[in-house]
Amino acid sequence: MTADEQGSSSLTRSGERRAFSVAVFCRHGGEILLVRHKRLDLWLPVGGEIEPGETPLEAARRELREETGLEGVFPTGLGVDGAPPGFIGYEEHPAGSKGLHLNFAFVADVASRELTACDEYTSVRWVGDPVPVECPLNVRQLVRLALGAKSADAVRFAFRDASAADDPMLRTLLQSAELPFEDVASEQQHFILATSDSRVVGCVAIEAFAGVALLRSLAVVQELRGAGLGRALVERIVARAREMGLTRLFLLTTTAAPFFARRGFQPIDRSEAPDALTKGAQFASLCPTTASCMALSL
Repeated sequence: MTADEQGSSSLTRSGERRAFSVAVFCRHGGEILLVRHKRLDLWLPVGGEIEPGETPLEAARRELREETGLEGVFPTGLGVDGAPPGFIGYEEHPAGSKGLHLNFAFVADVASRELTACDEYTSVRWVGDPVPVECPLNVRQLVRLALGAKSADAVRFAFRDASAADDPMLRTLLQSAELPFEDVASEQQHFILATSDSRVVGCVAIEAFAGVALLRSLAVVQELRGAGLGRALVERIVARAREMGLTRLFLLTTTAAPFFARRGFQPIDRSEAPDALTKGAQFASLCPTTASCMALSL
C-alpha cells in the first residue's frame, strides 16, 4: 500500500492516527523474507494497512501479492478455533507519519524467491534465526515464531469421489459459499471431495457436455480458505477431465476470475461457449449474466 492510500483508520481525541495493518512473514526454504522499507528505513516483513471491508487474511494475501508478486499458502491450525490461517500474533507499533499501526502478523509459505519489483523497499534479505540484520525486536520475535510454525504441507487432506449420499451435504456447503446449489446431483455432475479427519471440507465438479465440460461448484469451508485447498481441488478436477478425454473446460465466476487466470484459464465471451453448455442451468438461470466466462484447453 502506498503512503497516500487510506486504510481502515481513525483518529484519537488527541489527533493521533490509528490504523489496522498486516505483516506477512514469507517463508521459503527455512528462511523468512525481510525488506528494507524505503519510507521507514528499517528491515521489516512485507505488509500494509487493511482496506475498508477487508478481513486481516484478505489484506495479508493482497499485500503479499502486491509487494512481491507471490501467492502464499497460509497454514491452518496455528491458533485457537476460528483464528484465520497463518495468524501468528498481534502487536502495535508507531509507523512514522502514518500513526499507530494495530498489526496482525501472518506466516505464508511461498513456492519461489523470485519477486516482482516494488517501489516500497530498496533491498531484500532471506533470513533465519537469529536475524542477521538490524530490525525491531518484535520483528525478530515474529521471525522466530514464523520459522517455528507448522508448514502448510503439514495440513493433510484426503480426496474422494462423491456419491448420491453426499448430495445433501454438498448443497449445504455450496449454499454456505453463496454458490448455485439447486441442481446439484452426483449422478449428473462428477464431484471430487476434500476431507480432513473424515469431514468434507471442500468440493469441485465438472459437468460434461459432448467432449467439453463445465467446471463448477468449487467451494472450501471458511476456516480453510487460504490454505491451498482450492488450488489442489482444481488441479485434481483438471487432471480428471483429461483422463475422461475432454478437450476443453469452461466456467462461470463472479468473484474468482484472477484465481482461475493463474491456473491457465482465459476469459472469453459467453457467446463462444458451446450451445450444449449455454442451454444448461448454470448458464441459463443459476449464474448471473454478469459472471465472467473462462476456458481452458486440455
